[in-house]
Amino acid sequence: MSLSGVDYFCVILGVVLGVGLTLTVKWVTRKWGRVVLFALLVAAVAFVVALIPWKTTINWLYPIVYGATQSLWYPYMPLVLGTVIGAGLAFLSQWHFRKCEREEERRKRIYAPLFDELPKIKNLVETCRSISFAAPGHGDVKEYDRIKARHILYMVPKTLQTNIKQLYEDLLKQFDRQLNLAKDKLQESMFKDLVAGGPAGAGTDSRAKDLAMMGRFVLSKDLPEDWKAKMELAFATLKTSNWKSLQNYASLDKMFEDLIGRSDTNPIQEVARLRTLQKDCLELLGNIYNRISKDLGVE
Repeated sequence: MSLSGVDYFCVILGVVLGVGLTLTVKWVTRKWGRVVLFALLVAAVAFVVALIPWKTTINWLYPIVYGATQSLWYPYMPLVLGTVIGAGLAFLSQWHFRKCEREEERRKRIYAPLFDELPKIKNLVETCRSISFAAPGHGDVKEYDRIKARHILYMVPKTLQTNIKQLYEDLLKQFDRQLNLAKDKLQESMFKDLVAGGPAGAGTDSRAKDLAMMGRFVLSKDLPEDWKAKMELAFATLKTSNWKSLQNYASLDKMFEDLIGRSDTNPIQEVARLRTLQKDCLELLGNIYNRISKDLGVE
């Protein structure tokens, strides 16, 4: 069956009507636009299917629709066909536009902030420093707190969303708790060693307590300047008092190096558990960072 010029005109007109109808529905009902559009498309397709002859003619249908046996193409089919095509094209373009718009919003509001925050957290985990989970917006995880407070994490693909939650809500908090436990245990262990090699009443000596604070910095392998001055004074005073546990060390730095070496080669249970959590955190953090970098186009 050939198409006349009028038929082509009706198809084009139908496409225009379909696009216009779709955009109008989308504008009027933003939330339910797709549902309404889907219903309209189903109705249109059903109408077209109802008019398609399964044999050469449908004699019982033609008189009802046209009043006489006529060509099925005249006058409704071209218009309906064009409307369906136009609605479909408009729907696809709107869907693609919204998809691109959402991806761009996700990059700006979620990926870019996390891209800047994750390396800082990685450095804290690698150097075994405490992670601040202060009031939302003021700690070391402030970008995640902001994303969580604004309820926009749903924009992230499900797998990545789960990984981000696992890192921030579970692993990092476990790591921070275990880090404090390990620091407490190292400080306690060092204090016991000092007291064991000290004179009677060494357990109540405030200088030994100051020096034992060194144990809290063994994992980070760095003595803060404010604490180092106090520890050097305690070390020098106790060593001149013939504390046996200090006689093998020429300086505070040498003692600190020895403690670090012992902790690395023969870690206590709390430190071993910390190392496992550290590895898990860094592995998951690296996966998240790589995925975000790829989406941002940063290699």
